[in-house]
Amino acid sequence: MPKIFPNLQQTLLDKTALILREEGYSALSIRRIAAECHVATGTVYNYFKSKDEMVAGIMLVDWNKTVDDMKNAVTNFSIDSDDPNQEFSNGMVGVTMSIRNFNNRYVATFGQFEEAGGSMNIVQKYHHLLRDQIDDILLKLIENTGNNDLRAVIPILSETILTVSQRDDIDNVMIREFAEIISA
Repeated sequence: MPKIFPNLQQTLLDKTALILREEGYSALSIRRIAAECHVATGTVYNYFKSKDEMVAGIMLVDWNKTVDDMKNAVTNFSIDSDDPNQEFSNGMVGVTMSIRNFNNRYVATFGQFEEAGGSMNIVQKYHHLLRDQIDDILLKLIENTGNNDLRAVIPILSETILTVSQRDDIDNVMIREFAEIISA
């Protein structure tokens, strides 16, 4: 009779997150995760195909929190504001900083993934999904601040935010100035 492990998938993810945070991507292996969770290696494979899938599972949880942060950054604005352009720029800064915080949590992981020979094709695979989510959030921001002329450039704004969020040399002041110029 097989052993039953309540919440094993979450336990595996928690252990993976701990190792990732404390020792980095290169310290992860399915065997190690299995050993530290006191299960057979094959049991781990019942839940995850690879360590990359486990890391992606952890990142997905964090990304969903980031999406919630972005939504919160844009929902407190309305067209009835005294300065909708200011609120638009606040929203743009909020969305960009949410993504930057996510990127900063995983910058070492991305670097170690590449060093270990990981394919960046997996990143490209999810790029459009991320952009679509950001598009939806920016649409809400545009609707809430009355900048409807910007609807046509939402994909460009999303790409810009994804790029800017990876650049620490572009600060909130520059993001705010950009947002004010395009919303004027």
